[in-house]
Amino acid sequence: MARRRRSRGLSYLPPGPGRTPSIIYILLAAALLGGIFYTKQNMVKSVAGEVIDAYTGQPIADAVVTIKNDPRLARTSGISGEISLKTDQEGHFSFPQATDKYSLKVEALNYRNSALQEFNQTYTAQFRLKPYILRGVVKDEMGSPIARAGVTIGERTVYTGPEGDYQFVDAPESGKLVVKATGFRRNTPAFDKTIRQDVELKTFRAKGIYLSTPNIEKDFIPNLVNLVDSTELNTIVMDMKDESGQVFFDSNTPLAKVAPDNKGRISDLPGLLKTFHEHNIYAIARMAVFLDPVLTDAKPEWALKSRSNNNKLWTDADNYNWSNPYTNEVWDYNLNLAKEMAQAGFDEIQFDYLRFPTSGNLNDIEYSRSSDANSRIGAVNGFLKRARAMLTPYGVFTSVNVFGLVALQTDDLGIGTRLEDLADQVDYISPTLYPSSWGKGTFGIEQPATKPFDVIRNALINARPLVQGRSAQLRPWLQDFSLDGINYGSKEVREQIRATEQPETNTTGGWLLWNSRSRYTVQALNPKSDTDIRNNATTSRP
Repeated sequence: MARRRRSRGLSYLPPGPGRTPSIIYILLAAALLGGIFYTKQNMVKSVAGEVIDAYTGQPIADAVVTIKNDPRLARTSGISGEISLKTDQEGHFSFPQATDKYSLKVEALNYRNSALQEFNQTYTAQFRLKPYILRGVVKDEMGSPIARAGVTIGERTVYTGPEGDYQFVDAPESGKLVVKATGFRRNTPAFDKTIRQDVELKTFRAKGIYLSTPNIEKDFIPNLVNLVDSTELNTIVMDMKDESGQVFFDSNTPLAKVAPDNKGRISDLPGLLKTFHEHNIYAIARMAVFLDPVLTDAKPEWALKSRSNNNKLWTDADNYNWSNPYTNEVWDYNLNLAKEMAQAGFDEIQFDYLRFPTSGNLNDIEYSRSSDANSRIGAVNGFLKRARAMLTPYGVFTSVNVFGLVALQTDDLGIGTRLEDLADQVDYISPTLYPSSWGKGTFGIEQPATKPFDVIRNALINARPLVQGRSAQLRPWLQDFSLDGINYGSKEVREQIRATEQPETNTTGGWLLWNSRSRYTVQALNPKSDTDIRNNATTSRP
């Protein structure tokens, strides 16, 4: 009888599986780790490059280079997301670990920093940084540094230190410097893609004459130029706005009254100045400021008023009206005219009648505010400070005419002019030291007009301590006219000039001769020498 096969029940268990060899697991782990290692190595690269000066091509050492790796790839690769290092002496840098995608930026002292630049599978980089500092030294012909020289780019001005050094932060790639210092010719060198621009200034000492308004005529100018060409003269002072308040060029300044053609108006001022400069003539624009009948007629509210005459316009002993020195609009009007003169090409703006009145009933003046020595000095100095700031970008020097008595006084003479204060605001101060204007016994001289050398010498010796160590130089007006029966010829004029050249007085910025009719004693002037020609030679002009 055959056996019946037993059916499998739930309690049936299959035989146990065989064991997998350990080596298989080891190989699988190794393959996985190897794949990860290979992937990381493929994602991580080295990045190298250099940083150089964009202008010179020279390497920039110690520049800080920062790499910012792609955050996701950096995490996957297990490397830093951001690393910074410095370039070596050859301007080179190298990052051993960088992802395929990364960004670089560079910072270096005295250079404009690079923007953050992105890279994708690029493993070399070059950065050309542009300097943002322009520096240099201002020296004279002998190589000596010039301190307190003004160096201007556009509307910005810096001043040289004791060693003649200057520095501009955030300077443009190219442009023009306007460099000037008291006692020197200005220089206007161009610069282009450089970090250094040294400048040389030539010594200049004015030897000038005054050209009165009626003599600014075409037939007179050639004679004048010939006089300068043949003698030691190198400077001409011309009225551009005189005591009448009229201006003698075509002005665009509102309220300005231009003189008629037959009264000295210059139809082509830039052309005239071009002629002067071709002959190396230093051109000074003289302008009366607060004595101004034209302005007071147009704007009586800006004029000095009379307390006793129903607040009508006050007049001085010569029946002239004065504008109010405390009024800002008066300042603005005159400074706008001065700016036009600078733009026309003058080398210097000379302010005259920049003071308070001296004649007439001074106690009758209504200033519409309290007025004392401090406020008067503040008004005069404030005007000059604003003038210097406005005119400096044009490379124009500034000066002021003052009474000769200012050289002997330490107060403001009641008119707002005190020498030591003025000396911080302008380049040159021109006191009127005419020997004939001094009273009997001045400087211990019985009759000053007969001792021109002694008068000028003593006046300058007295004035010298008041300006020493300050920015301005003295440049006196000298007398070339006869007065009160005392004749002034070549001897008397030359004696005054000689007094300005003495060791104890030779800190002056030169001298200017005054004759109201512009008729000068030629015999008193030395012929032009080779030294004069070299010293008068101009450099480039704005």
